Amino acid sequence: MKVIAKQDTKCPKENKPRVYISDSVASDVPNSPFYRRLIADGSLIKMEEKEEVKTKAKKTEKVLEKKKNTGKILPRLNQVRPKEQIKTNKNGGSL
Repeated sequence: MKVIAKQDTKCPKENKPRVYISDSVASDVPNSPFYRRLIADGSLIKMEEKEEVKTKAKKTEKVLEKKKNTGKILPRLNQVRPKEQIKTNKNGGSL
């Protein structure tokens, strides 16, 4: 079964506590009591194939919007910060 962590969280995998299931990519896990308990708890969300594609598209859109709104130089999107947001040090050079 495919599962994904709820938004802005991550859950450890069964028998691998240092490897996590993230909220961005669905993971294929066995139908074990460990994962069923996390699904019942609300820490994991059971996904279907169609939902997975929609979730990835939404996450990509959100990341692109955040990058557009930061105003920092983004080489992939060719955006530049406005002059009023550029900080300068005491000697007049930019940081």
